[in-house]
Amino acid sequence: MHPFSHPALALIAAGAALTLAAGCTAAEDAPGSSPAPSTPEPPQLSEAITLDFYASLLADNDTDRALVADAMGGRLVAVGADGAELWTHQAQVDMDRPDSVAAYSHGETVIVDDGTGRLRALDWGDGSEAWTYTPADADLGCTEPGDYYSSSSTGTSALGEDGIILLEYGMIDADRGSCTGDEQKAMVLGLDPASGQPAWPAVQATADAQPMGGANLQITPDRTHAYLPWRDGDGSFLTRLDLASGQHATVDLSEYGEQDLGFGIYPQKAPGTLVYAFGTADPDAPYSGSVTRTALLRLPMDLPESSEALTPLSAADDPGLAAGIDFSEEPVDYCAARPVSTASGTFVCASTQLFASRILVLGSLLDGEAWHTDISEDAFEFGLFNEQYGRLHTPVDGTDAPLVIMPGLDAGVRAVSAVDGSTLWEAGEDLDPLDPVEGSYGFGGNGAFPQLGLIPVLLNDAVHFFTLDGKEHAEAHAVGQYAEPSATGRWFAAAAGESTTLWTVTGG
Repeated sequence: MHPFSHPALALIAAGAALTLAAGCTAAEDAPGSSPAPSTPEPPQLSEAITLDFYASLLADNDTDRALVADAMGGRLVAVGADGAELWTHQAQVDMDRPDSVAAYSHGETVIVDDGTGRLRALDWGDGSEAWTYTPADADLGCTEPGDYYSSSSTGTSALGEDGIILLEYGMIDADRGSCTGDEQKAMVLGLDPASGQPAWPAVQATADAQPMGGANLQITPDRTHAYLPWRDGDGSFLTRLDLASGQHATVDLSEYGEQDLGFGIYPQKAPGTLVYAFGTADPDAPYSGSVTRTALLRLPMDLPESSEALTPLSAADDPGLAAGIDFSEEPVDYCAARPVSTASGTFVCASTQLFASRILVLGSLLDGEAWHTDISEDAFEFGLFNEQYGRLHTPVDGTDAPLVIMPGLDAGVRAVSAVDGSTLWEAGEDLDPLDPVEGSYGFGGNGAFPQLGLIPVLLNDAVHFFTLDGKEHAEAHAVGQYAEPSATGRWFAAAAGESTTLWTVTGG
């Protein structure tokens, strides 16, 4: 942000005009005077930038550079607004999913988790290492080096002053090594992004505790707490973690619902209120996870907290706790998916579900029953098996409320209200509506340029920029077949073949 407000700049400009009118010379004629501050350039969309390698955007520094993953080269590359390579860092990058590398921008550094079991903070300026953290070396009982923990943050890849990096234990197969001590296992770690040191003591469970599988740690919409479902033998448990202090409380949920392969938890806006998603019914049926049965779970907010090993509170032994837990399995549909934050920090939930002969998108602002809107069968099939080609639904900040961008029913792209699911506009043309997997890859969108009020969308092998009311901002830019989109706060990329096309917001 510029050190002068807009009114202040107006006064400076007015004063300069009066001085010139009085016949004075430029400021350089006055010894010891300071040059007048320059007015910042207004934000604008850059020209298309081309990289000669297949890249995926990971993070940007909110000004003039971004970090991308080069899977073929096995490296991370910092690029400038002109496409110049500023520095590189060798890294382990998955050839099939280069965006599997996680990166978090924090001040003058970018923190990288490339799946090697070590986090590194790299200087945005020259790529030098500011700090490293390796859980396997942190006296947590790890049997051997390995990638035991997956990283996440409090909602976005840009960490503010109160941001924290969360490491969630994810190793289920003990034959591949583990981080289990003689009696305890570190389930969650919190790192201070400024120093790479623990923000609070590791959250420890018994040695037999296991995660539900995948990334389970879910952040509350106010970013103050996180919930972690886990199991121990036949028991199913839920831990609420205070992100500021590391204090936690755990309840035994074994008597609620049917765990199957593990339940999921999705916090809502109301404190202590969560959507409970029942476990998948059949692991061998790929569509079984596409039908999600949900309930609403309410927990007391005054549960006793501790920093000691996780000790579940049982409603069976505590009548007061039992009275405070409400598990409501009513015929109500809730959005059960990890919410995505818009640029302004609003969390939006959107998920695709099968309902008899219809395929619907369920969505909400984490405030109750989900809205429904139809999505085409082809778009669903494409999105289910080709997630790397762009999310099927992307939340962006709208003029009055968030929008969800998704494939259109009668056009290439559609914007619906994140409040009620009503269609606000459709735009573009679907050149291959019956078979998006053959030939054109239809739709792919996962970015926004809030500084410009533009929504970049990969549609029919070209990048389009739509305004918030659905108008095309400029001529579409062809990027090639099978292009993969990626985005950060100020950048959008489409990678195809052996090259990548980038756009960024300059100025502002």
